[in-house]
Amino acid sequence: MNWNKVQNILIISFLILNLILWYGNNIFISGNKISLERKEELIKTLEEINIEIVNFDDLNTKPMQLLEVVEPEYDENILIKNIFGDSSGVTQKVNNEGIIYEKDDEEIKIIIEGENKGKVIYTNNTKVTNDIIISELEAISMANEFIKKIFKDKSDWEKTSISGENSNYNIRFNEQIDGYNINSSYIDFEIENSIIKKVEIKRIKPSNFIGEKYEVMLIDDVIYSLLDNLKIEQDLSDEDIKITHISLGYDKNERILSNDIEKVSPHYIINLSNGVCYYVNAIYVLDYKKVVDIHYLEK
Repeated sequence: MNWNKVQNILIISFLILNLILWYGNNIFISGNKISLERKEELIKTLEEINIEIVNFDDLNTKPMQLLEVVEPEYDENILIKNIFGDSSGVTQKVNNEGIIYEKDDEEIKIIIEGENKGKVIYTNNTKVTNDIIISELEAISMANEFIKKIFKDKSDWEKTSISGENSNYNIRFNEQIDGYNINSSYIDFEIENSIIKKVEIKRIKPSNFIGEKYEVMLIDDVIYSLLDNLKIEQDLSDEDIKITHISLGYDKNERILSNDIEKVSPHYIINLSNGVCYYVNAIYVLDYKKVVDIHYLEK
């Protein structure tokens, strides 16, 4: 046997194997993160139609699974205790929407019918005689404390938007799982003069990641699809527009119900400076839904 020949064959085989592994690894990486060249081309294309991307960060689009969700259940007694402090002096009434609990100037409404079933709305009608100026940080701290009273740190909420100044703020928090926002699970705050005037809680409770992992479309392909399918440049008229934020998360626009398991799918969320928000299915790009003024509050 010619050992030199065998040795050369083995060396060549190892080189080929390493080359295949290197190529496969780099294809995987480039397929999950937009290249600098593609990023620059996207920015240039959008500039030609007067669209600007602000704070365009590279999205590392690792494979994502579907997310199983369940409808939350609220214990009215715990809600009353955590929000009102105690149950003394609380009155209850029922209307065609749901159950209403009142104490002094405060009210808790739990909607039990219709598309908003499960939503909890808190209002405080206390009148403030003096203007009290609070900062954004103070307003966010107030909202965080309210969330802790409701959920007792058993869920993960992240501030995703805030608008207003001095005494009046609107703040949105989204529930998170594994670092992704669940866009259909949110808490909206209206704060005036150091008082939380209104809170709306709409939640779909995350349960488990299920099924196989799917490759996520790159953001430039997603935006090009929007341009092609929504004709966004025609909708914008002569107005210069900015894409203010792009993120990956989960949304219930297309909820999937099978085997009594409800699932939500990965979506891109693209926010524009004119208040328009686009939700794009991150797995099937052509499956999109345009939503205008969907509680997204621009800072």
